[in-house]
Amino acid sequence: MRTPEEFDGTEWFRYFTDAVSRETGEAWSPPGFEVNVWLKLLKRLRDDGAGGFQLALAIDLIAMRWNYLEKRSPWELITPGRLFYPFRNLSRPVSFWRGVWFSRYAETDEEIRYFDHWLAQLEAAVQADPGTRGKSGHWQVAEQKLTAAEGKILDRNQAPSFEFNWLKQWTKEMR
Repeated sequence: MRTPEEFDGTEWFRYFTDAVSRETGEAWSPPGFEVNVWLKLLKRLRDDGAGGFQLALAIDLIAMRWNYLEKRSPWELITPGRLFYPFRNLSRPVSFWRGVWFSRYAETDEEIRYFDHWLAQLEAAVQADPGTRGKSGHWQVAEQKLTAAEGKILDRNQAPSFEFNWLKQWTKEMR
């Protein structure tokens, strides 16, 4: 199973079209003249150093709002300022975004609770004031727990179940 950090240009395009199709419930692909534009813009973001997991989650957010955004041009949607705007006030370590992405693969109630708990613990550690007693230890434990869950998911090598979708939960809270 390949992760967003390993995706190439065509995998990013497939990830994007799959996300839109999943969220709209219909197979989607852009008009032929836009395919190369989408490919080029997504590849350029990665070449410019955009983090794979955060880029994947930003694409998922676009897909969740696709009915509203569908008429916008690729140049407008895939710009760093617009694409990563929802994350601007959510300064989180890469381990948090990895955990959010992998949480989509949780299948059982136990796995869902596990991801929900350890993402909340990592978020609490990140938000704690500097110098808070136990902050770094709490942070390390949460990262270790999320990394362990990630390893189990990689071993399963299955498609995401979306039983737990932190992004959907978060966007509902933001409304």
